Amino acid sequence: MKDKLIEILPEFLMIKESELMDKVINVWQEAINEGGWSIEDLESMPFTHTIKNCPVSIIDNTGRLLNLLTNRLLKWSIYIRIS
Repeated sequence: MKDKLIEILPEFLMIKESELMDKVINVWQEAINEGGWSIEDLESMPFTHTIKNCPVSIIDNTGRLLNLLTNRLLKWSIYIRIS
């Protein structure tokens, strides 16, 4: 399941510390198992139920947010120290 999660959400690979990346992926795996979902369910699951017929999946939303935040941090890094 780990490989499939990385395939649909390659942003996991942005986590440089392998132990932390494994923990994050484990949380996703645990949530999938607890929810009784499949990877395919995540790809079609809306990221929110507060927007009727939300066209954005939890996977798309997570990937977009991670990319947005990463880009922002890179731009801010000239002003702040990121360690």
